[in-house]
Amino acid sequence: EQLLRGNIQNPKTPEEALGSFQVAPGFRVDLVASEPLVQDPVAFDWDAEGRIWEVEMRDYPLGLDGQGQPGGVVKVLDDGDGDGRMDRATEFLTGVPFPSSVQPWRRGVLVTAAPQLFYAEDTDGDGRADRRTEIVTGFKFTGNAADVHGPFLNPNGRLYWCHGRKG
Repeated sequence: EQLLRGNIQNPKTPEEALGSFQVAPGFRVDLVASEPLVQDPVAFDWDAEGRIWEVEMRDYPLGLDGQGQPGGVVKVLDDGDGDGRMDRATEFLTGVPFPSSVQPWRRGVLVTAAPQLFYAEDTDGDGRADRRTEIVTGFKFTGNAADVHGPFLNPNGRLYWCHGRKG
């Protein structure tokens, strides 16, 4: 109702946001990462080492320059001190056009960014992608939530992804 009336409040701090959640008995919500460590996150997943792989769509909706310049980022978040809260972020891959999802895989990640699903890998161990391999292409970009998403690793060992209404 406040939004419809134009009464937009200042955003909550991460700690204030935590206090506003209502969860069922026996469950809890923990703060794992927040700004400035992440910026414009749209998807994330954990890997076997407890790191978070995250995609940021900094270029939405018109690109960094208003003309479609790619500005998406794939980050790896680490919890160096083991307290359950990420304290370091490494930009694994930059300049990705409107990335919508990420799935850790082998020494890198699978990323969807219309028109592609691609694999990005760190082959020299510096924490940054230096190899990128197209897996599937041809997905249409519409600039909305119906664009290609996934991949999702199914317990059967297969990867699945979805694409919305346009293509």
